[in-house]
Amino acid sequence: MKGERISFPLPVVAFRPPYRAFEAIARPLALRSCDLAPGTVLGVTVREPPAAAVPALDIGVPRLRSHFPAQPVIVLFDRGGDDAVRLARRAGVLGARAVLVRDDPPYPVLRRILTNPVDLGADVVDWLALRGVSPHPEAFYAIREIFRLALEFRNVEPLLESVGMVGSTVRHHLQAAGLPAPGRWLALARALHAALRLQREDVSVLTLALDFGYSDHGSLSRQMLRLFGVRPGEIGGLLGWEWLVDRWVARVGRIP
Repeated sequence: MKGERISFPLPVVAFRPPYRAFEAIARPLALRSCDLAPGTVLGVTVREPPAAAVPALDIGVPRLRSHFPAQPVIVLFDRGGDDAVRLARRAGVLGARAVLVRDDPPYPVLRRILTNPVDLGADVVDWLALRGVSPHPEAFYAIREIFRLALEFRNVEPLLESVGMVGSTVRHHLQAAGLPAPGRWLALARALHAALRLQREDVSVLTLALDFGYSDHGSLSRQMLRLFGVRPGEIGGLLGWEWLVDRWVARVGRIP
């Protein structure tokens, strides 16, 4: 396979559901996202001193993210200390979703970080750019604002008006880039926020549905099935939002 001929600069590990331990992946670029279980987290392992690790990180994290768009990518350090802190900052700039020291309990730490992103809209926009999407800047701004305000609005037009944007203009920019209409982004954002809470908390589907403005648990379940092809019960206990957005992209068929 083509991927087998491409070298990778850092050891790669997988953290698969039910998240008991990391396992080494000998030839990561010989695999694809579809070969991994939903919710699998991938990590690059750093053992070298900082001077040697930075160039490898600069290549390894973006390459792994690009090759596995449906997986969150993290960085795993053999040890902590000031060097690890400096490298962690670099890893964050490169788009790593979390940083772990090997002695950390992986599942609790990753569950806390991966299910509670600081700016989900910005992360989704970054994910789209990684997939080669390059629309008018107003389209990316609109997507980020839709995610930020998704829980305050049920309809997209008043949401866009609240941030000084015109729905028809946003729709034009999204369409020109081959992206779904604003209303579909709002539906995605609301469902994704709900999915992350399912991953983060032990909450019933009914409670979640009512908290997010759905009429009952069946409405939320049907919406997630339409958007992601899975029901809420299949989302709780897994990690990451990337696999859900990747499934949504495949279903809408509008993104490269």
